[in-house]
Amino acid sequence: MEQAPLSFTGRRWNIHSRSASHDFSDLLAKERMIHRGTLSEQMRLSNAMLFAEMGRAVGRIQEAVSRKERVGIFGDYDADGITGAVQLTRAFRRRGIDPLVYLPHREREGYGLKQESIDSIARHNITLLITVDTGINAHEEIEYASSKGMNVIVTDHHVVTHGRPPAYAVLHPLVPSAFPNEHLTGSGVALMLVRALEQAEGNDVWEGIEEDLVLAAIGTVADMGALKSENRTLVMYGLDCARRLPSSSALKVLMDQARIDAPLMTSTDIGFRLAPRINASGRMADPRIAFDALLGDRDALRQLEELNNQRKILTQKLYQNLRAQVHEDLFLCFASQEFPAGIVGLLSGKLTEEFGRPSMVASVRNGMATASLRSVSGISVIELLQEKRILPHLLRFGGHSQAAGCTMKDASFPLVAKLLNDILRGRGLSREDLAPTLHLEGSLSREFLTMDFAKALFSLSPFGEGNPEPLFLIPNAELSMMRCVGNEDSHLSCLIFGKKGIGFGMGSMLQQLGTKIDLACHLSHQTWNGREEIQLVIKDIRKSQM
Repeated sequence: MEQAPLSFTGRRWNIHSRSASHDFSDLLAKERMIHRGTLSEQMRLSNAMLFAEMGRAVGRIQEAVSRKERVGIFGDYDADGITGAVQLTRAFRRRGIDPLVYLPHREREGYGLKQESIDSIARHNITLLITVDTGINAHEEIEYASSKGMNVIVTDHHVVTHGRPPAYAVLHPLVPSAFPNEHLTGSGVALMLVRALEQAEGNDVWEGIEEDLVLAAIGTVADMGALKSENRTLVMYGLDCARRLPSSSALKVLMDQARIDAPLMTSTDIGFRLAPRINASGRMADPRIAFDALLGDRDALRQLEELNNQRKILTQKLYQNLRAQVHEDLFLCFASQEFPAGIVGLLSGKLTEEFGRPSMVASVRNGMATASLRSVSGISVIELLQEKRILPHLLRFGGHSQAAGCTMKDASFPLVAKLLNDILRGRGLSREDLAPTLHLEGSLSREFLTMDFAKALFSLSPFGEGNPEPLFLIPNAELSMMRCVGNEDSHLSCLIFGKKGIGFGMGSMLQQLGTKIDLACHLSHQTWNGREEIQLVIKDIRKSQM
């Protein structure tokens, strides 16, 4: 890899040594081998019974159904947890049981099972409680639920900090033993439970399987599940089903609201259009709104659209103020009463994306700081939170290597921020080591700007975590018809060697564009007015190096 100077956005470009005349056949072959596998591997999901305790979970659910027990589902307030809870709710309704569904309020309750929520659930005489996207570390809470007469089945995928919890059954990709797909998200684990229930009754296909696959795909992409092997297959199935949903489906209505062209729907549409709408309910109001919307409530669907618009406006306003305060620290840390708990994850993600450094942003309420953390490759925030210098200052924590959350006393935040920076400096890291970096597959000459090559690249999709969309250098790009488009002229529209180009959020760069520039672009294709055409999506710009 060769190292390039910083771009207009302050990023470093690492460019593979392929030449402009290379046919990129090795890229296509390598990517297919690593990410797609063989055709037979693409077309199947693992046997759900390979979860060590799946049989026990299925047996207990069948018992609850036959006895008409009161069943509870405890989920999460994000898209992964909500889509998983919807799948299980649909499965129980097919069996004549309408479960009690409890989705905690992000601001008032925070993440995960708590004694207060269990008390509320117990008042409904629940005898079987199933968690979705949570519970693996809730040892005391599960014991408390058991004391209230509940059997608890945990379905989760988060990092395990204390071993197997004292639940009736545990469905987790790594606990009590490894499942073939360690990258399943909460919604993916929920799908495996639904499949096991159906297959136990002799059903490889069931009523509503298409919607369940779409829901699992949404949860997988939204929670940044690695799109490798089985996760890739799951999302491929989900996208295929999404393209064929009837107009009456709530998911199809949501896609229409997001202006998604169903036949061409991609994982990018999920990540940037569907998932934010589902997450908006938990960020701005109550996650139950998204839950009801996905089950067909038309009023809830309308509310989701309004909440998503509010979310975008508020996030943009807060981030513009926040980025002006960025300093020289290696680990960017900010806390304020002005930050709603539902927005801190978005703010943290934007900081890390723009500045290439790990970040922690906290909402301060009633003497407590509720924080979201995001990180860069090579730095695990969940491991940092478990450092012996930091752990004593935390009241709660959880998450993954690149995204985590924690709660601490407001007074502890400055110390935790200092310790996080001390740890990174102690590892010998510097600002230069953490500069944002784009990885480009090679230099793409204009003869490669063809529909055949665009479709060959698309065959590597779905793109996402673990399977990034190939990014290419277009040196000495020839731009014409340049103009700003979109709300507040925020996007850059142009022709690149006569092909349509778009740079989202790059409208402000129009005045910087000279006659000699290099572009970092994705090459894609789209259908416009019934005609297929190539589109170059600009991700970054720098002065020409030739």
